[in-house]
Amino acid sequence: MKKVFFLIVCSLLVLSSCSRDELYEENSDEIANNVESSFNKANVRNNVRNNKPIYSRKEIIIQYEKSATDIQKNAFRSAHGIYNSSYGNNNAFTILGTYIPCDLCPGRTIEKWTYYPNSNINIEHKLGSIKDDLDDDDLDGVVLNVDLEFVINTDALSNTFSANTNTSYYSNIKSSNSGVTVGVFDTGLNANFPDFSGTSFMYNATVESDHIYGVNSGWNFVENNHNTFDDNLDAHGSIVTSIIVRKLNALNIPFQIMPLKVADSYGQVSYFKLVCALNYGLPRMDIANLSIGWSEDLTVELSNSILSYIIAANPNTLIVASAGNSYNTINDNDINNHIPSGLPFSNILSIGSSNSSNQLSYFSNKGATTVDFLARGENIPFQYIPMTAVPVSGTSFSTPYVAAIASKILYESNMTATPSNILDALIASGVDYPYPIIKHQKIIN
Repeated sequence: MKKVFFLIVCSLLVLSSCSRDELYEENSDEIANNVESSFNKANVRNNVRNNKPIYSRKEIIIQYEKSATDIQKNAFRSAHGIYNSSYGNNNAFTILGTYIPCDLCPGRTIEKWTYYPNSNINIEHKLGSIKDDLDDDDLDGVVLNVDLEFVINTDALSNTFSANTNTSYYSNIKSSNSGVTVGVFDTGLNANFPDFSGTSFMYNATVESDHIYGVNSGWNFVENNHNTFDDNLDAHGSIVTSIIVRKLNALNIPFQIMPLKVADSYGQVSYFKLVCALNYGLPRMDIANLSIGWSEDLTVELSNSILSYIIAANPNTLIVASAGNSYNTINDNDINNHIPSGLPFSNILSIGSSNSSNQLSYFSNKGATTVDFLARGENIPFQYIPMTAVPVSGTSFSTPYVAAIASKILYESNMTATPSNILDALIASGVDYPYPIIKHQKIIN
């Protein structure tokens, strides 16, 4: 059996995610009071300011091989004290915790294990124990990957954009899908904003051959339901989506947006929810926008993480990801590997931010080998009520602009362009940037 490496995400991780890509101040006490009980709230309070993810003390994520049977999965769970309803409570083993599978997960290949607070489980030791199990030939073809669960904490609220409580979105769903399907992994979508009101632009899941009952357009992976309403008062996902919608409408490109809500109202992103959303969404979309990310030490093994496996399994979906912002002197992604934008896959583009003078924004990360392009992400107008706009800044908002331009290239190729073809077209059409601090030395305008 091939050796399976574990992505053991350690304290070297540094947050640069979702609305951490924005320039907002945070309320760490408010965030700390709303973190799941399995996370150390004191650490949340400290790490929000220090830009670090928060690790669960009792949760891990398991990815099974597609060939694994229910009998094999149940036996593996039971060996580690995870309760299985199909086995019943027959005292054949000590019940130490429970599991939940990913929402909308084909074959239920990904699940999260949660150990009870009184189980006295050391999660690092448990990972080591599972790693030992993976070297057992009896488990060949059963388990593929194991990752620690963590939460990315983003900035708390400073603006109030999403106060509207009308969560209805049915009138915004297209009767049929045409052109480019763009997925947005973020805080959701508030269809009440002026860029969306009265228009049909959302993906229609019900007309597709792979439709799953209960899914109308996108999916709320935070609350496990069909309503992807953006309840984040900074409206992060709605702003990202509005940039894509405005640009594609201006270019007269047919499209539909698939909103996948992975961040809660406080802007917190669970790694488990993120990989679940990617596992469901990437096979169903042409372009994926991820204005989410965090930084890793370059020595950490990433090639066999669950995240990497899902991206590698969808090579035809172009992922446009934010390069992140830095709040210290180290803003070079060649030194601090930014995830997912810096993962070594040909279908990922990493996007930094430029200003109106075509210079690197003061907050943007760079990287001569790890950041592909710059695009305008500084003082971008967001119209939150008719005829009234406020400026927003961050690599979160340069990324959707490139996602829209990539969508145009794909559509004009009669939907045949590969991620590599789109990259070549972006290089050819970009504006020259004279400094060798980004990979292709181009700005996408």
